[in-house]
Amino acid sequence: MRKILFATGLLFLLSQHLFAQIFADPTTWSFKTKKISEGEYELLINCKLKPEWHLWSLNPGGDGMLVSPAFTFSKNKDIEIVGKIKESGKKISKEFPGTDGITHYYENEINYSQKFKAKANTVFKGSVRYQSCDHGQCLKPEEKPFEVKITDVAVVTVDTTETVAKVDTAVPLQVEAPDTPKVAAASNEIKPATEPAVEKVESSGNTYLLLSGLGYGLISVFTPCVFAMLPMTVSFFLKRSKDRKTGIKNALTYSLSIILIFTVLGALISFTLGGNALNAIATNWIVNIFFFLIFMIFGISFFRRL
Repeated sequence: MRKILFATGLLFLLSQHLFAQIFADPTTWSFKTKKISEGEYELLINCKLKPEWHLWSLNPGGDGMLVSPAFTFSKNKDIEIVGKIKESGKKISKEFPGTDGITHYYENEINYSQKFKAKANTVFKGSVRYQSCDHGQCLKPEEKPFEVKITDVAVVTVDTTETVAKVDTAVPLQVEAPDTPKVAAASNEIKPATEPAVEKVESSGNTYLLLSGLGYGLISVFTPCVFAMLPMTVSFFLKRSKDRKTGIKNALTYSLSIILIFTVLGALISFTLGGNALNAIATNWIVNIFFFLIFMIFGISFFRRL
């Protein structure tokens, strides 16, 4: 009976979010460039959303689990990124169901702009990774590649004929000695300065989330619904174990099995249904009522054994 209930509940949870996957991407993207001055440009990105859908802000707020848009620009020796990308639109800031704290997001339409310099006619390539949500769910994160052509960069030419004529009529050209040290020319190589910083921030954020999760987990042990179960759990292993060594082995098997099961299930749900799927499951009222009924059935079964 318990196996049937568990399988039914798992299928119920997965079906809730597998159903969400039938929604088509509610966003429409466009990319173009604007020339500011000679050699200076601005990449203009526009995103339109269907009604009731939104994208999180670049600084989404909330509990740190929201997937904000992330822009990646391919390496190009003729392109130099200037400053950070900016967003504009009618920002909405308020508490959002299923998250803690004030969140920031955009509905209907949002614009992004990124300044850059172009040294020659080239193709500017990149991609944007984003997650679209409505007021009840978030779809799986998507990645949209783009490329825009730069065709109006002025080419600087040097008239060498006049220069040579002036050299011939001037002082005789001096030949540099073989052992004269030469000064190396300054390198114009473009270095993606933003990438290491992003990796550092993400690494720090993940470490904080891991440590805070462990800390809150330890604190939850002392809550009434968990602490009261400790004597029952300990007595369960003591009664079914013939010696201390067997009791420790059974307890470790029990604990590691719980960790493994929840980790594997959590990873599968997150990778297949999106990073916000677990939060949506935990805050769904139908799911909570379902588990309430399951626990009530389990509780009543204990009374039958007394």
